[in-house]
Amino acid sequence: PLLGTFWPAVDGDGCRLRGVTAGRRVVATERTALELKELLRANLGNEIVVRETGDIRYRATIVGLPTRSGEELAAATDTIGPMLPVTGDAVLLRTAETRRDTSAERIADAGTRLVRLDRIVDVTFLTDPKTRFVDRELAPRLVLDVDCGDSGPRAVDVELGWVEQGFRWIPSYRVEIDGQGKARLSLQATLQNDLVDLENATLHLVVGVPSFVAKGQLDPIALQESLAAAVARMPRGATQNAFSNSIMSQVSSNFVAEAPVTGGPTAAEDGTGSKEQDLYVFTVTGVSLRAGERMVLPVFEQAIEYRDVWKLDVSIAPPQESWEQFRNGPDELARLLRAPKVRHEIRLGNPGPAPLTTAPALVLQGGRVLAQGMTTYTPPGHGCDLELTTAIDLLVVKTDEETGRTPNAESWNGNSYMRVDVDGRLRVTNRRSEPVEVEIRRLVFGKLDAVRADGSRRQLNPYADEGPLDLHGPDWRRYSWYWSVWSMVMNGVGEASWTVAIEPGKTAEVGCSWHYFWR
Repeated sequence: PLLGTFWPAVDGDGCRLRGVTAGRRVVATERTALELKELLRANLGNEIVVRETGDIRYRATIVGLPTRSGEELAAATDTIGPMLPVTGDAVLLRTAETRRDTSAERIADAGTRLVRLDRIVDVTFLTDPKTRFVDRELAPRLVLDVDCGDSGPRAVDVELGWVEQGFRWIPSYRVEIDGQGKARLSLQATLQNDLVDLENATLHLVVGVPSFVAKGQLDPIALQESLAAAVARMPRGATQNAFSNSIMSQVSSNFVAEAPVTGGPTAAEDGTGSKEQDLYVFTVTGVSLRAGERMVLPVFEQAIEYRDVWKLDVSIAPPQESWEQFRNGPDELARLLRAPKVRHEIRLGNPGPAPLTTAPALVLQGGRVLAQGMTTYTPPGHGCDLELTTAIDLLVVKTDEETGRTPNAESWNGNSYMRVDVDGRLRVTNRRSEPVEVEIRRLVFGKLDAVRADGSRRQLNPYADEGPLDLHGPDWRRYSWYWSVWSMVMNGVGEASWTVAIEPGKTAEVGCSWHYFWR
């Protein structure tokens, strides 16, 4: 159990739990004999015919194997806790007169003979041998001290509860659209059991992020063997945990403020899910799954509505003055400057009551797979977008023109900076047979001065977690040489956005102007 999550209890009228003790105990376990020593232990008192090296044969009765007890071993060491007995590599045999077969030469009188096991070539059992023997092992045991007062011993129910790693569920969605704004949303769970065998179990699948401040810390009630076993059960690799609700942070979606859906869930209304504080729980009953096995099972289905969305994102590009110094080569520069493409997405509405969780989502229409996208955590009444494909019949032309330069326009920290004014336009032509509504978002290096065509603007913080550049991630070198300290002071990132409706065969144009400083 994780630290602080182990809570035992007893359910008996007039009884109370005084304490729980965890420790290692020497327990007897019946095993199948596989070696000579084990077979001899299993057949103590039986008569056998022994053949030793040198072709010496004789009849004997198995007396025992010399053994040092666990108590004796513990008294001679500083080991804490019980110890297992240790059996030597010899056997005691009671013999009558023993002779060599070939010459009838007498070699020993009758008595108890100590024979090393490595001298025994084979053993013939004169009766059917036993193949099972009782062995002893150290095993962890929990002992509950229950006080029922003067009522005497009686049976009481015991409850043990704790939180343990080793079992997770991975959600995935299937979205079947009809092309007319109606869809069927299905949630299935992939169960990954690396913990314990389950038989007719009830599972509570959590959507959300339960908080455990002591995760990774073992409770002292767990013995060292439990820790080693738990570590051995946990698989390594990030892909194992990519969508596990039990360990990952939910990714916030860009919530759509509107709720463009009607109708409601089906299975959720039948009691398969419930709201628990900030978590949503789906309950699945009758699950049998052995440790090491995996299972895929349906969780719920519901009817939802969706609408087609077209998006055009124009990423930030380095200023023209820096092109000759672009360290990642012409291919990287060309990628940043090439004509952007419009993406076709669908916006799913979530009527509730269950939130959508972070998971891969397979999109189908008419039984054919269209794409696979990713849902993000979406509460009821909001929506999330799934990308389908690049809209090749929506053509985009981007044009940027420098409109002015002002030398020595600003100074900072003893340096003089030139101001560069730029005007940019985006033209989108609709070659489809139906009208479309395109959501356009453009990022520019510097400060936005004006946005035309009823667009909106704002200045972003490039260093914020939700900023347009991952300056702390693996791509930081791409920007670090022109996104320096002085550039952060003198410039920034501007965001211009529009939503334009374009009729078939028509073209829409949007534009903005901005400026930046360079030295």
